[in-house]
Amino acid sequence: MRRYYYSVYANYYAYLANYHQVEELDRKYKNLSDLYRDSVFMLLPPGTDREIIFADKLIFSHKPEEAIQKLKEQLRTNKDTKRRVYLYYVLSDAYAMCNDSISQMYYLAQTAIQDLHMSVREYAALQKLGWQLYKQGNLERAYNYLRCSMNDAFDCNSRLRFAEIKDYSIVVNKAYIDMQNQKYVTMRRTVIVTVMLVVVMLASIIMLVYWMKKLQRMKRLLAENNEQLTITNHNLAITGKIKEAHIGRYLSHCVEYIEKLDQYRRSLVKLAMASKIEELFKTLRSEKFIKEERENFYKEFDRSFLDLFPNFVNDFNQLLPEDQRTYPKPDELLNTELRVFTLIRLGVTETANIAYFLGYSLSTVYNYRSRFRLKALHGKDLFEQEVMAL
Repeated sequence: MRRYYYSVYANYYAYLANYHQVEELDRKYKNLSDLYRDSVFMLLPPGTDREIIFADKLIFSHKPEEAIQKLKEQLRTNKDTKRRVYLYYVLSDAYAMCNDSISQMYYLAQTAIQDLHMSVREYAALQKLGWQLYKQGNLERAYNYLRCSMNDAFDCNSRLRFAEIKDYSIVVNKAYIDMQNQKYVTMRRTVIVTVMLVVVMLASIIMLVYWMKKLQRMKRLLAENNEQLTITNHNLAITGKIKEAHIGRYLSHCVEYIEKLDQYRRSLVKLAMASKIEELFKTLRSEKFIKEERENFYKEFDRSFLDLFPNFVNDFNQLLPEDQRTYPKPDELLNTELRVFTLIRLGVTETANIAYFLGYSLSTVYNYRSRFRLKALHGKDLFEQEVMAL
């Protein structure tokens, strides 16, 4: 009972020293606690408990290295779980005085593990470990350990442990809340930035799709233009060949016509030299030569025009009602009516020029033009424009 009595007073004055704010009283209570610890030490038989009290006294006397040596000797020999818990805890205090925070946290962790195995809820190791972790910057684990210590102290109604944890918990909780707030702010910024990036990405995708479709349309249009250009080039090449052929035909026709005129001149000269005056005058008065040449010219013109516009007759008649359409006779390429509009298709629009070219009277050409304009399916004002577009 005396040993128990001294032990209670040693702990009593140790707690008073820890929780007192006056430095002079702090020294006083620590000295009293040490005196009672000596009394306990004198009454204890040799063994682990006596070595633990002695190590505690060495720590109080600022000799932590000696305390560590003695405590580790006991750890090697003593396998009792309850005694090892005290050895771990006092070792943590010794390393704390040596400023070895890693070893201190190790032995605090060992103490907390043993407390857990023995279902002890009124403990001091876990809260000290949490505080050390806080000082090391491991705020998440520090908060969890102190919260667990607070809950256990509250559940087992340990007011002393609750008071010990309270100071630590206030600081750690504030730091933890600040960290969570910072995480929330960071997360909110991240969400905002992510949303903005998603919006930008969606806009980029929309623009990309838009430009891809536009590019496809441009490619398709370019392909169509290239195809049309190829057709145009082909038509131009054909047109060039046709022009070459018609130029050659025109030159041949001119040479042929010059030869005919020369033959005609020679025949007239022969008649004059033979003094066949009546026959000469008869020949000069005859229109046979002119008529034949005009017919040959019309045939050559018809052939050349239809080489350039092979579908002109059918296309021209599509502009007229069925009962008003005109077609050349079987032995003709074009008739007189069609020739008027072939010249309009070639850009000769003046009535006088058409009449002069075809050898018709102005009234004849005018009547043809007026008659077909009145028959046109799409109106007389558009008829000749449609003819020029054939």
